[in-house]
Amino acid sequence: MAVSLKEQIAEVEREVRLREKVYGDQVKAGTMKKEHADYHLSAMRDVHRLLCHIREVGGIVKGIFDGGDNPHPVELVVKHGDERVTYRRVDE
Repeated sequence: MAVSLKEQIAEVEREVRLREKVYGDQVKAGTMKKEHADYHLSAMRDVHRLLCHIREVGGIVKGIFDGGDNPHPVELVVKHGDERVTYRRVDE
């Protein structure tokens, strides 16, 4: 079963809220170190930011490749951390 990007973002948001509660309770109870909780929450928040970034860039790229108002070739370079992706529209 394929899960849409919108649904993936919603699921990650739900997971972050759940982890905030559960990890907070575990830190208070002394069964989890705060540093461990902070690390895993940070990782999940980074996943959320990446998915949102993909959603935003996807809209831009779709506009470029669907033609939009710009009849000239376009290049879009997207950087995320150390990664770099280049999208090009080539007119025939």
